Amino acid sequence: MSGQNLKSFLNRLKIYSTLWIIFHLILILGIIGFIVFRPTALMWNYQPIDGVIIQSDMESCGGAGDGYYPVVKFSYSIGDRTYLSGDLRRDFARMCYSKQEAAELLKQYPVGTPVHSWFDPDKLRIAVIDRSFGAIQWGVFLVAGGFMVILLLAALFVRSNRIKLQTSKH
Repeated sequence: MSGQNLKSFLNRLKIYSTLWIIFHLILILGIIGFIVFRPTALMWNYQPIDGVIIQSDMESCGGAGDGYYPVVKFSYSIGDRTYLSGDLRRDFARMCYSKQEAAELLKQYPVGTPVHSWFDPDKLRIAVIDRSFGAIQWGVFLVAGGFMVILLLAALFVRSNRIKLQTSKH
């Protein structure tokens, strides 16, 4: 293999390996996105229903920190059956708050208060009060978006180097 052919081969190898890495990073980010955002996307098919708050408390998140998780349970009726739900929001993971933040959140849901909620028509036992994106989903969204920008810049960099190599040959 001549020096020019070897150089051309190595440049193509560099480009293809970069594209292989970018493809697999996008694939991995897509899988992570599916796992994290699927519960939120499914909630948009939930049906509205009125319920009543039956518990509004906080529990420790455990561990060395002083984080607290708000526990809001409510009941709702569909037909002649009454259901109980303990989901404020169906997040990818439980979000811990400071004691003060958890207390502020719980002030919105005093026991005995009527609440507008949403239930899953396919699984009547699943219901939530809040269908919005949680803090964890927003964090993952921002990190994944940052990775996508970096990947786009890397792809543009590889492309510009490829164009420079082609023009320098002529």
